[in-house]
Amino acid sequence: MLDSSKPNILIIIADSLRADFLSCYGGRVPTQNIDQVASSGIKFENAYSQGPQSAVSHASMFTGRYPSNIGVTRSPEPMKDTTSPTIAGWLRDHGYRTFGIAGPGKMSSEYGYDRGFHDYYESYNSFPDYLSTDFLKAVITEPRKRKPLL
Repeated sequence: MLDSSKPNILIIIADSLRADFLSCYGGRVPTQNIDQVASSGIKFENAYSQGPQSAVSHASMFTGRYPSNIGVTRSPEPMKDTTSPTIAGWLRDHGYRTFGIAGPGKMSSEYGYDRGFHDYYESYNSFPDYLSTDFLKAVITEPRKRKPLL
């Protein structure tokens, strides 16, 4: 059962994005939308990657475990440990509606990164489209757009 009284949680993960370029961290690139989210939420000042590649780091972020414990030591590689709870699964089990938008194919459901999400949108073949705000709004509000693109 979903609980609408719980606060919203938005986790933004961006590979190869340096914090010192974002205006909310004092950078010179204006990032008004990210600044607005950062000002009304929790902005991490210190975050460290658990691995040198996207899939390795994401597997650790999603499960809270070290890469060697979940069997992801290179990219792309499926999560071998399928029993450890994920942050999405924990949130789902505690009344949250969970929705993920994956960028690269190495973060696909094929590798287990969709585990715990109610909906997981894989947008690999529409890269230029999914960069627009209108497209992301449509993905969130229109269930038919959430299915993986062929």
